[in-house]
Amino acid sequence: MLASRNTLLIAALLACFTSSAFSQGVFLTGVGGINRSMGGATMAAPIDSMGTLHWNPAAIRGLESSEVAFSAEIMLLDQELTAGGITARDESGVAPIPSIGWVHHLEGTTDTIGLGMYSFAGFGQNMPAVVGHPILDPVGIGALAGTPLGPLYSEAQFFQIVPTFSRAVTDRLSIGFAPTINLGRVEIDPIPFLTPALGAPGAGTRWSWGIGAQVGLYYEQSETTSYGFSIKSPQWFEEFRTHTVAASAPTVSRLKLDLPMIISAGIAYKGLPCWTFALDVRYFDYKNTDGFGKPDINGTELHWDNVFSVAFGAQRKVNDQLTIRGGYTYNTSPIDVATVQFNFASPLIQQHVVGLGASYRFTDNVDFSMSYIQILEADRHGPSPLFGTISNQVATYSLAAGVTVRYGN
Repeated sequence: MLASRNTLLIAALLACFTSSAFSQGVFLTGVGGINRSMGGATMAAPIDSMGTLHWNPAAIRGLESSEVAFSAEIMLLDQELTAGGITARDESGVAPIPSIGWVHHLEGTTDTIGLGMYSFAGFGQNMPAVVGHPILDPVGIGALAGTPLGPLYSEAQFFQIVPTFSRAVTDRLSIGFAPTINLGRVEIDPIPFLTPALGAPGAGTRWSWGIGAQVGLYYEQSETTSYGFSIKSPQWFEEFRTHTVAASAPTVSRLKLDLPMIISAGIAYKGLPCWTFALDVRYFDYKNTDGFGKPDINGTELHWDNVFSVAFGAQRKVNDQLTIRGGYTYNTSPIDVATVQFNFASPLIQQHVVGLGASYRFTDNVDFSMSYIQILEADRHGPSPLFGTISNQVATYSLAAGVTVRYGN
């Protein structure tokens, strides 16, 4: 009986702890304000360095000139968790998301090099203790009487460094390669995993290294039409280890969590004067990834399905100084009816993301950009063996600003 109760408790905590401010599972729709305002569509439309470095290493060859770009985004998570008729509101506040991109065309060659450094994935939740709330009551009630849970806190940050190389093998076709070097940290308090640290404090997680790779193709069929394709391997991380105290004894909690393989393809069209249209499709292989669709070392997983995504972006050059753009992203949900019991409190079901942005050219080689991105509100209801019906509402609001400096030819 106790074992069954603990198993249900772990499932409940995991669902609560995977609250996310991102939309393609744990991934952002793009990198940098310009790419985000285009819905992340950049596979065949290289209009900025940061988004192109992230999604298609071959397409950096298509940038009009060498450039270095900086972007800073602040994201506000708006989330409510309701159980037993009582609603709690998340207290995460805003999260900063920095991005840097550099692309350089090597003179006298068909080669282009680049370097991206950016936050690209993560999740976060900060639920306060609420008296009478079946999940967040500080002393435990109902099925969890005597088992205090709230407050609940979780945060994951994933940062990537991407040295990139692209070569034009013909006048129309470019290939690209980029190793991906990652840093990640996952903090969960209290710890929900089946280890000696179950229920122990979760602060004190070290940063863990991860590694992967990405290859891409960029093909310019004509002056108006181009295509892009890339495969980003799984991002394999070392164990996330948290040093804590359980039963008055020092212990270490271990979590194995990787990020999934991503396959992307896209098309861009520039046949209308001053317009650029881009369409990308993506596949996220969560089902075969440790911690998401495959059990980790502790038998912990979220039973996620794979995610398919469609991104559309449009950009218009209004005049020599002003460019405006907009984008939309649709994602399938990684959670279905059969797995709702493991994710009933998880808001990782955001399916609709919209973005708007504009860039103003102050001089011939310096642009200033502003973007607004919103994940439209999603609502998930689901049954729980411990807490009855649970409802989770979530939306995010982001504002990004950036500077792009171009140089060379």
